[in-house]
Amino acid sequence: MTEKVFDSGRDQWTVTISGEIDMYNVGLLKKELSEIDRGNVRLECGEMTYIDSTGIGTLASELSRLKNAGYRIVIAGLRPHICKIFKLTAMDSIFSLEEDDEKQV
Repeated sequence: MTEKVFDSGRDQWTVTISGEIDMYNVGLLKKELSEIDRGNVRLECGEMTYIDSTGIGTLASELSRLKNAGYRIVIAGLRPHICKIFKLTAMDSIFSLEEDDEKQV
């Protein structure tokens, strides 16, 4: 579901999210994000197939905590149907979104 790697040269965490993020497994994502205490964060979401309101809420909460601490947050590779959810919930006004153009074809 998630994999987290720190690149000290770029001072950046890359968190790769795959599969479904829902009320049944969101605790694992929250744990991974809550352990980040330094560096910028890039969420690679190209393999995320579904996210429910619990997942959106968890991302908003944890990423806001990091942003308020001064870290740059980028959410990348969103599939079109998930990108639409992020825009409907105004996540795009809080965090930088990089859409996956290849998956929009």
